[in-house]
Amino acid sequence: MRFKIELNLNENDFKRIKEVLDKNPSTSLELFPYQDFEFAAISPLSITAEGFGYSINGMVSFQQPIGMKVFDRLKLEKQTSKHLSINYRNIKLTKIVTEANELENDLNESLNLLEKIFNQVCHMQNILIEKTLTINTESLDKQLESIIRAKELNKRAEVPKPFGTIHAQGRKDAKERSGPDLVPIYMEKDKAYLYEDKKIFILLPRKFVRKLLKMDHSTLVPSDQFTEQEIDILKKFSMRKYIKKNKVAGKTFYHDLDEKTRKLLIKGMKTSKF
Repeated sequence: MRFKIELNLNENDFKRIKEVLDKNPSTSLELFPYQDFEFAAISPLSITAEGFGYSINGMVSFQQPIGMKVFDRLKLEKQTSKHLSINYRNIKLTKIVTEANELENDLNESLNLLEKIFNQVCHMQNILIEKTLTINTESLDKQLESIIRAKELNKRAEVPKPFGTIHAQGRKDAKERSGPDLVPIYMEKDKAYLYEDKKIFILLPRKFVRKLLKMDHSTLVPSDQFTEQEIDILKKFSMRKYIKKNKVAGKTFYHDLDEKTRKLLIKGMKTSKF
């Protein structure tokens, strides 16, 4: 068994996809969460309304600069490769669907192509990934609901963004609202908030979370290795005892990430399973 992506949507599901995208032309529908395997990663396959049709976009990224080699070994036909943009670190997929009744077929072709690219990387690196992503009515319900909720958050002027904050009922709710590229961490409760979502979560980019996870009691990381936004978060974490801060020879260092915070960050980095 290799890495597989299965599309199990019915006729009514595709009808709902078209209705939501047509009503929300600036919205992108992601069919599965971000898949991070360290040596390679698969970005969510997204669909957006494009003129009188739809745009399908996806990407496979590589830790090593092997994009050109991967493409060469795939030996794709021109009709297929014309939808790809290739460089050393990633292969991007962009496909325009001009006829609504072709959406299902084009989605299947796009998912199969992402699957083929990723499995080629696994083959080249002699790595076996046994996993099946299933896109079904249940997973689609979650994605459509997240679009509706995001629209509501937009009305409240609370759009999830790196290093920003959102209100949520709990960690699971915060994760669903923040999307696959951001990791929510609880900060405090907003008793004056007018809505039912009283808890405030700060949203951390996955790249920054990886930096945090490297901090243990024996690893001192100097502040000059962080951006201004990251340092602002580190200061907040230090005040809440999530992380320790010390000065050595006039320089500021951060270390010893709190074990509870570490577990939450690791949990937040894991993608949800459909």
